[in-house]
Amino acid sequence: GDYYDVVEVDADHLGIAIADVSGKSISGAILMAVCRSLLRLIARNCRSPRETLDRLNRMISADLPEDMFVTFLYLVVNRRTRVMQVARAGHVPPLVCQASTGRMTAVQSEGIGVGLLDPDAFAEALQEKTLILSPGDLVLAYTDGVTEAMDRSGSEWGEVGLGMAVQAALVETPTAPATVILEEIRKRMKQFVGDT
Repeated sequence: GDYYDVVEVDADHLGIAIADVSGKSISGAILMAVCRSLLRLIARNCRSPRETLDRLNRMISADLPEDMFVTFLYLVVNRRTRVMQVARAGHVPPLVCQASTGRMTAVQSEGIGVGLLDPDAFAEALQEKTLILSPGDLVLAYTDGVTEAMDRSGSEWGEVGLGMAVQAALVETPTAPATVILEEIRKRMKQFVGDT
């Protein structure tokens, strides 16, 4: 039920999606496959993540069972200007780590899961944020399975644990490639959860 994808929007724009369907079932996996197909169809030449998610919701919401919804994060990055636009349909916010300061912030924007509201109310709730990335900035998108990983006592790893893992990777190698950062996150999360 978790999904991530990279879409060529046009020659200059790259779309990055991450989503999580409610529940753990075959129907959830099928729903995510449908969302993937629709996103790839809609995203072509649509530079607005808000518009893309709005159109996705309008196409799929009437066919969703009442107990199912999808959280979605969709980013569109201009590879030339480094302008990034973000829309969140109930998904956890992405984290941006600024190369110049090392400061990590969550990109907050309003929105509710796909399929939870009628199309007009969904569109009204959905907000788009615009950021300008600097060379070396890091954008981290993830599902709540990472931050909700629990140790033996039932404590969650949380956004703080995730942020500390990213910071640790960047302290060792300020221009660390994504694979090094990912490995540090995996290592620290596994240390936190232990044998649970």
